Amino acid sequence: MPTTGPVRWIIDPVDGTSNYSRGIPIFCVSIAVAFESELVVGVIYDPMREELFSAAHGQGCTLNGQPIQVSPTATPDDAIVSLDWGREYEIRQTMFSALGQFVHAVRSVRAIGSAALALAWVATGRIDAYLNFYLSPWDFAAGYVLIKEAGGLTSTLNGQPLALVNSSILGATSAVHPALLALLAQ
Repeated sequence: MPTTGPVRWIIDPVDGTSNYSRGIPIFCVSIAVAFESELVVGVIYDPMREELFSAAHGQGCTLNGQPIQVSPTATPDDAIVSLDWGREYEIRQTMFSALGQFVHAVRSVRAIGSAALALAWVATGRIDAYLNFYLSPWDFAAGYVLIKEAGGLTSTLNGQPLALVNSSILGATSAVHPALLALLAQ
């Protein structure tokens, strides 16, 4: 939960709560630090796989201390895209409509149930993009830093810079990001 002041800690102690509560081993702890509203540190820990993703502004991104980067996937037709549905009816309807805009243009679509972990997987190249129509800052803040430091791009689904407010998000490789934005705009 965000705090106030020039340094803000943004923490989600269990991202993927529904997965966790049902014994599905896809959840994580997500911690980010913002300095004067700029996200500068991101850490995501996956306890089931003992994986620690970390990044700091200008320092690159690592997985268990080893440098990582987004995948080299250059086109949507080779991309594995992850998304989550949201809980509210309107958000789900919006996601279903958007899915129709791009599902036939990508290689595959996944829904893993943990936004933070999906963003970490984009940073390490396991998947090529993640999108969601409505997330809280504690869901995306650490993943934003990871993707940025791993060489990817992150924005709202309208292509605007992210702010520390509830927002849509698209995090992807540098080549896939603009292509998915264009598909979503159709």
